[in-house]
Amino acid sequence: MGRQWRRWFWGRPSGGGVGGAWGELAEALQPTRAVTVAEQESCRAGVHGDHRQLSGAPPEGRLLDATDDPAWLPPGSRAEVWSDARAPRPAGLVRLLLRRRGEVSCVPCADGRVDLDLPTRTVPSGDPDGASTILGLAQEVLGTSRPDPRPVGHVRNVVPHPAPDHPWPAPLAHFSVWAVDGVPVIDGAWLPTGPGSPLRDRRWYPLRHDRGAPPP
Repeated sequence: MGRQWRRWFWGRPSGGGVGGAWGELAEALQPTRAVTVAEQESCRAGVHGDHRQLSGAPPEGRLLDATDDPAWLPPGSRAEVWSDARAPRPAGLVRLLLRRRGEVSCVPCADGRVDLDLPTRTVPSGDPDGASTILGLAQEVLGTSRPDPRPVGHVRNVVPHPAPDHPWPAPLAHFSVWAVDGVPVIDGAWLPTGPGSPLRDRRWYPLRHDRGAPPP
């Protein structure tokens, strides 16, 4: 095997440009930018992510936003927003995203912290990526037995030093957003997502138009 590799390598055009052996080798070993950013930041915090954990998923997500030492997390933490068509693990919450012409469907929040938000459900420990939980939520919201929710992205908390009463998985927790088509049958309201939206402070807000696709 070593002999065959040497014959291939030295038989390639010299140099590091296009067509050169060094260039081809460097290109083959080069990770995607989004994963590189995530892994570098995770390693800085002493945490390793799982961005390629699910087979059949796109080869990369897209980092949309990141906040170091956010006020709502313990010191030394980081909050990230990822566009990604995968459902990451472990999941803390799942949110259902129904869209129509620049609006999203919202419902009253059970915790009372804000008036209206996307339909949301806490993920139990037996549902690592939240797929079963979001299916049940979509069935309830849409009144149908066969909805097709699909992940479009997530908020990722990196918490290397959680407090004893930290409510979410640590050092990693994911709060995923799943898009679905249909008309809600439960009480709620359609809220705009454009400039001046009442939802603009929500941590999932960068995902409001997203389809979970990798960058072009």
